Amino acid sequence: AETREAAMAIGAEVAALLRRHGGAITVPDPGEAAADIVAIARGLIDAASRRPPIDVPALEARVARAVLGYLTVAPPPLAAAPR
Repeated sequence: AETREAAMAIGAEVAALLRRHGGAITVPDPGEAAADIVAIARGLIDAASRRPPIDVPALEARVARAVLGYLTVAPPPLAAAPR
């Protein structure tokens, strides 16, 4: 099982990459985005591990697609709260 320390180290590396590439990818909070990215990848990987055999290249493509979508698709504007 992955330890909390390992998850934090992976998140720190992802956050560092986001900061380093801030000109190409803009996120308001690299630490929060890194935690989301790790969770997205982990969810896809855990789900794939429950459906053997694992097609690693296809899984890598799915994780990349999900993460790139997360980083590049703007969220819809929030609706104003009713008064």
